[in-house]
Amino acid sequence: MGVTILKCDDAFWQQVVAIAIEHSDAVIVDVTELTENVAWELRTCLEKKAPRAVVLAYAAEGTTAPDTGALPAAVRAKLDAVVGLNRVAQCTVLLYPPAQPSIGPSRGVA
Repeated sequence: MGVTILKCDDAFWQQVVAIAIEHSDAVIVDVTELTENVAWELRTCLEKKAPRAVVLAYAAEGTTAPDTGALPAAVRAKLDAVVGLNRVAQCTVLLYPPAQPSIGPSRGVA
């Protein structure tokens, strides 16, 4: 139980991620920045797990606390193109606030 952080060489990271997905009850994929690697991870998740076991996390402006909600239409369209129509709709979505700058003048705190 819990979270495991694994570091591995670029040559075999996909094998490690695939094994981790197989041994997980649920998987959280942050789709805020949909890179080629994130797209591969999402496709792999949906090949190995039912969509209801996949949580799509997204940093949404205006979100003040983690909340279930809907992905922006443009993001949803990109994800649908990556994994196929209707598969994204079956996943749980978790919106979270974007990262805040460190405490200091840039954040208005001296």
